Amino acid sequence: GQWERALELFQEMQEAKLPLHVATFNPLLTVLWESGQRLEALRMFQYAIDIQVYPDPSTKVAHKMDLHELSSGAASVALAIWLSAVRDSIFTNSADRDNGATQLEVITGWGKHSSVKGSSQVKDAAVGLLRHLNSPFKASAKNPGRLTATTAQVKEWMTATETSGSSFDSS
Repeated sequence: GQWERALELFQEMQEAKLPLHVATFNPLLTVLWESGQRLEALRMFQYAIDIQVYPDPSTKVAHKMDLHELSSGAASVALAIWLSAVRDSIFTNSADRDNGATQLEVITGWGKHSSVKGSSQVKDAAVGLLRHLNSPFKASAKNPGRLTATTAQVKEWMTATETSGSSFDSS
């Protein structure tokens, strides 16, 4: 399929010792994620972190995840990693990570720079993933490119998710 060909091309780039950039990983991660190859997308995103193409979302400030500059697939992977880090923070009582934040934010942008103004593939991907997970995140009334939930709502949601045995690491 398309995702297999994308991985082949990526391997050819590595063998040719071509530089790997965001422009290399964004389309690769999108095709992997959208083809259902979630674990492979997570593996490739981790590799991109390791070679410093992307910052590590699990070490970012726990109350905010900025998905600007990412493709829809890369944003979905980054969001899954961030949610896992938020979950770990909540269940290990790592209050220092979120500096006592009462609200969590996912910054997607609203399509200001999109070819179709007001349409954001990154926002659509983030909203889709968060809805699929039944998360409490909702679009901000003041800023359509920002999804928010209170820390209490997220903790309640993640506690219910933990209890039900479902996971959002690679949904």
